Amino acid sequence: MSFGNYDIGALTEELAQLNNFKSLNICIKAGYYDGDDEYKKMLVPFTNFAQMDQWTIIDLSSIQSEIKSGKVSIIGVKNYNEVAKTLDNYDLIIIPPNDYDPTPNYTSQ
Repeated sequence: MSFGNYDIGALTEELAQLNNFKSLNICIKAGYYDGDDEYKKMLVPFTNFAQMDQWTIIDLSSIQSEIKSGKVSIIGVKNYNEVAKTLDNYDLIIIPPNDYDPTPNYTSQ
């Protein structure tokens, strides 16, 4: 179950466990986009690592290990619940480079 919903990531993880395999759940996120919504704010702890001209891969499993060992704590991180869910549900975050200058596809009113 991911974010309270059944999804393909949860299915692949359960099938892997059933067959004594490991699964890898990857989250692909745009590092750059217009908007100031809650979703974008939640991603800030991860998108701060992104670089406009390079692929960015964040190994969440190593962060999860550091948290479990007590070396790192996310208590007090802004949007703690959403960050914790992301860490629980994915092994990697991939942020692609911004391959063009973004042009809004809407007009401001």
